[in-house]
Amino acid sequence: MASEKEINDACSLLETDVLRHIVALKMIGLYGRESGIVVRRDGPEWGVLALLPVRRVQWDRRNYAGVEYSAFVDGSRPGSTLAMLDAIPRAKVVVKSAEPEVGRELIRRGATHAVSILSFTTDPEGAVPASSPDVEIRESLDDESAQLFAENGYESEELVKHFKNGARRFSIREAERTVAACFVFENYKTVWEVGGVRTVPDRRGRGLAKKTASAALRFLSDEGLAPRYQTVSDNTASVALARSLGLALFLTQEHYVWERS
Repeated sequence: MASEKEINDACSLLETDVLRHIVALKMIGLYGRESGIVVRRDGPEWGVLALLPVRRVQWDRRNYAGVEYSAFVDGSRPGSTLAMLDAIPRAKVVVKSAEPEVGRELIRRGATHAVSILSFTTDPEGAVPASSPDVEIRESLDDESAQLFAENGYESEELVKHFKNGARRFSIREAERTVAACFVFENYKTVWEVGGVRTVPDRRGRGLAKKTASAALRFLSDEGLAPRYQTVSDNTASVALARSLGLALFLTQEHYVWERS
């Protein structure tokens, strides 16, 4: 278990560029006490490893059989990040990094590339989408929306936690049923996630997902919060939605499955 000092030390370094290190910051913020944290400094340069049991990372638990840990590797420069690989325990892990040098070294050591995760945020040169009057904004979670979010991989425990902490739901109802929804929740401090974007199958292709996501982005803008929208690189519909909303790619994080012997 990480101490309060280890958590604070890691976050103070990662906060020097919040968007660059948003994934590690989010996981430390959620599960810091359950994580193993290693911080190494060399003058002004630094590296951080956050190691979480895989049961705490839904994506990894569902997608990577036999993995024991999720390892979030960050640093002030590629060399500092690369050095953190030696702090990873001898086990089967999924390593996450945005540094190409780390990926090349992991492949050299026998790791397998698994997936690319894209993160988008508001384009500073673009306009914030307008909110449609068709979209309801609620502070609570209803059963229909929860089911849609579950289809996107959000578990009930996580949803309850997010809505207790101020999440907002954006939904469209037709014929007395919810046909499209998304929600926003605190990712790390002033960075909030736009997640769970989903439309029921018989109403797809009508721009409903874009309406709910647009309302979510408008809400975050009005609140002075920075959005983060993430998707896997091969989800062409989700990437197209991000582009249509005027969002800009700011981070590509690669996952590598590595059995360190």
